[in-house]
Formats: sequence, structure tokens, C-alpha cells
Amino acid sequence: MLVRDKRSLEFTVTRSLMKLFQTGSATVVSDCMNFFHFLRVSHQIDIRTAKFLENFMCSENYVCTLFENKANSYLKKISVRCNTMSLQF
Repeated sequence: MLVRDKRSLEFTVTRSLMKLFQTGSATVVSDCMNFFHFLRVSHQIDIRTAKFLENFMCSENYVCTLFENKANSYLKKISVRCNTMSLQF
């Protein structure tokens, strides 16, 4: 998924939550998301991508085994990014 697509989804969710909580403050929305344990869109996409890659790498399909190294590399990048993000909270 492209970065601009993630930002667009993030913006849509943030604006929806601003309307829901009747606020114009991104800080209030962020606090509400943390309070309700609502993950950011980029985190949710990373989690789903990681699950897909784990299943992909476990497959015995010949095509999947050809791309196993590439999938493993991308999974490591997601892991590093998620560890960095968790330090921000």
C-alpha cells in the first residue's frame, strides 16, 4: 500500500472521530484512540500484512517458497517499524 493511501485513510478516520467526539483537536482524538485501544490505520495495516506474510512463508506452495526470502525481509522491516512506533506511545 502506498504511503499516500495510508495517509488518506488515516485522515478519514481522524476526521470521522473528530465528528464523533465533536472536537477539532487531533490531540483529543489521539487520546481517545489510546483510551479505547484503537490502533492507528498504519499499525492495523502493518499487523495484517505481517499475518499475511507469516502465512505466506509457512505455505508449501512452490511459488511461495520462491519469494520466501523477500517476504521475510519485508516482515523484518515491519517488525522494526512497529517496535519504533511502540516507543512513541
